[in-house]
Amino acid sequence: MKKVYNIQDNSNTHRLIKEAGRLYGIYFGLLFGLIVWGIDGWLLAQNNAALPWVKLIIGLPLSLLIFSLTGWLGTVIKSLYLNMLAWAIASGIMTYFSGHIPFEGISLLIRFLDKDLAGIIMIPFTYAAQVRTTMTIIINIFFGAGAGFLQVYATDWAWDFSSGGKLTLPSHLLLLTGLPFILFQGMFINGLIHQPMRTPQVSVNKLLVHTLSGEIASNPNEKAGFRSIKPYLDSLTPNYQTYFAGFSTTTNSWFTGYVDIHFDNRLILRCVTFNKRVAYCQDFSQQLETWMSQVTQYPTSGEKAWETAQIRHLDVTTEVLTWLTTQQPKLNGQPQVTFQKQYADWIFVNGIFEDGFQIRCRFHHVEPVLLDLCQ
Repeated sequence: MKKVYNIQDNSNTHRLIKEAGRLYGIYFGLLFGLIVWGIDGWLLAQNNAALPWVKLIIGLPLSLLIFSLTGWLGTVIKSLYLNMLAWAIASGIMTYFSGHIPFEGISLLIRFLDKDLAGIIMIPFTYAAQVRTTMTIIINIFFGAGAGFLQVYATDWAWDFSSGGKLTLPSHLLLLTGLPFILFQGMFINGLIHQPMRTPQVSVNKLLVHTLSGEIASNPNEKAGFRSIKPYLDSLTPNYQTYFAGFSTTTNSWFTGYVDIHFDNRLILRCVTFNKRVAYCQDFSQQLETWMSQVTQYPTSGEKAWETAQIRHLDVTTEVLTWLTTQQPKLNGQPQVTFQKQYADWIFVNGIFEDGFQIRCRFHHVEPVLLDLCQ
C-alpha cells in the first residue's frame, strides 16, 4: 500500500523528502557533468589531444553545485510550476556554462595557472559560439522543466521505498529517473558545441593513425591530407599531442579548423581541416624557426622579410620590433629556436644566440599569425 505522509506533521518524512530532493539534484548534476564533459574528455584523450579533461575539471563542480541546490529547492517550493521554472533556469545556466567553458572557462583556468597569460583571453567567445550556445540554451530549458516536473514524483517514489527512516537502494535508483532529460541536454550540447570543436583534432588524429599504420590506401577521403604530410613521413612518430588552434576568423562558421601536432622529435605540423577532412599540413616548426631568424635579423638589416613572402603569414607588432632594436648588439648569429609551450593558438618559443643570450617570443592567431611579444 502506498504510504501517506504529511510533511508538516512528520519531521522524519520531511527530512527524507529533503534528502531525496537533494540527492536527485546531486545525481542529476553528477551525470550531467560526466555526460557533457566526461565523454568529451574521453574522446579527446583517445585522439591524443592536449589537456583533454580540463573542461570536466571546471564544469563538474559547477554542475554538482547548481543542480544539488536546485534539487533541494524543489523540496521547499510548494508549486509544481515554480519547481519546473527553477529547473528550467538551472538547466539554462548550466548550458550557458557549457557553451562558455571551452572559451573563457579554459582561459581563466590557464591564466590562473600560468602567469605568462595573465590578462589574456586565450580563446575568444566568437559570434558562432554565441549563436550555438543560445540555441542550446533555448532547447535545454524545456528538458530542465521536464526534470523539475519529474522530481516531484521521483522524490515521492523514493520515499515510498524508504525503510527504517532511510532511503533504500530502490529509492536511490528511482532518483535516477531524470537520466533521459540529462541525455537529451547532453546530446544537444555535444552536437552543437563540443563535437564541432572536437572534430578537427579527431580528423587529424585519424589521418595520422591511418598513415602510421599504412591503412591510408583504404581511406580515399584522407588522400588530400596524406599528400600534405607525405613529405614529413620519415619524421612522423607514434608519440604526439594535438592542440586545437581555433577556427578560421574569415567567416562566422566552424567549417575551417586549425590543429597543431607536436611530435616527440620536435617536429610541429599545423594542419587545416575542412569539416571532417584534413585539407593540408605544413611544417610549422620550420616556419617558426624562419620567422625567428627573420625578425631577429631586422635590427641589423632593416628588412622585414616576413612581409615580402609570396603568401604573408606573419604580422609583427611595432612594440616587438622596437624591443628587438634595443637588443641588437646581443643578437649575434642565427638563433637556435626551441619550442617552450602552447595553449590553444598561443605558442611560446625560445631563441638562443651564439653568446648565450636568450629571448622568448609569443605567437598567436592563425591567419595570419601574430608575433606580439618578445622579451
